[in-house]
Amino acid sequence: MDKDYQVLRFENKIKPKDIGGLGVELDARKGSGNYDKERTQFNIEYVGLDGHTNLKSKVYDTIYTNKIHFNKGDNTNLLNGCIVTSGPDFFKKLGLPMKDTGRTYIEGKHIGEPIYCPDLKSKDDIPEQVYKYFNESFNFLSNFVGKENVVYAAIHLDEDTPHMHFYFLPVVNSVQRKVFETDETGKRWCNIGDILEELPSGEYKYVGRKKRNFVSEVDNVYPEELEDLLVTIPEIREAVVTPISDEMLQYVPRYHISLYTDQIDITALEKRITDLVMLKLGPSWLPGSFDYSVEPLKRMANSKVDITYYMEKDRQDMEEQRLTHEQAVGLRLRRK
Repeated sequence: MDKDYQVLRFENKIKPKDIGGLGVELDARKGSGNYDKERTQFNIEYVGLDGHTNLKSKVYDTIYTNKIHFNKGDNTNLLNGCIVTSGPDFFKKLGLPMKDTGRTYIEGKHIGEPIYCPDLKSKDDIPEQVYKYFNESFNFLSNFVGKENVVYAAIHLDEDTPHMHFYFLPVVNSVQRKVFETDETGKRWCNIGDILEELPSGEYKYVGRKKRNFVSEVDNVYPEELEDLLVTIPEIREAVVTPISDEMLQYVPRYHISLYTDQIDITALEKRITDLVMLKLGPSWLPGSFDYSVEPLKRMANSKVDITYYMEKDRQDMEEQRLTHEQAVGLRLRRK
């Protein structure tokens, strides 16, 4: 392969701590590249910062404006990047004037060969074929990832090789983690924890769920794990966690807690609870609200905690206005 080729390179590991430095490089042109300030004026923006002071502000504003659910942890990949480019021979064939920089490649397959860069004196030096190449690349990528998810895109002509930076939010519309099981008839089923009743007609009726996990923001919350953690706090006799539906967060945990005594500083207790949950499980597991009692939790005939009772209690409390939706999810919303 000669130097006449196209490159499309993706990067999907841009975390919150990386965005600040990336933004400085893209906007202020400060970083590790060989920037020619005289050619910076010829750079072309497709999607810029749009009035934001920096890239990080643009990223978070786009996330919240588009009502995207995401994990707010430090290790979350908030941004994906793509670079579209080619070798100097390719751009020469498109009519872009190139000049010898006086430097040579010190590594790679072209080691020792001269490094060329665009030779631009005005925008008129940029041929139509170069615009067409990058325009078609931008349109293809925008349609591929969704135009609403693009936060920055620009052609940089002030470095050695012309290229386009294209950064976007790595949004997915659904997450599927399927585990297939085969029944005694050989039929394959997707085991998602649903309980079905087979009717005489051969159809199936949905009964409920065996698994109690639910999604809060973008994380799976497992109530049993959360309940086991809560009872490590000495003042808590037992606990049960129920999901409260929320349009923005999907579901928010509600903690039903049985205390040994009501002679307790609730404010201090709630701080200890949230600190512990945040440390051990993360922000998606934090409560939207608490429900306290000094009575043991309600149980079924088999002595297991009656989860249905507490879910029905939530429903009735909200239906009869003893508990508003804002009260049910308020603690989580106030953390935003």
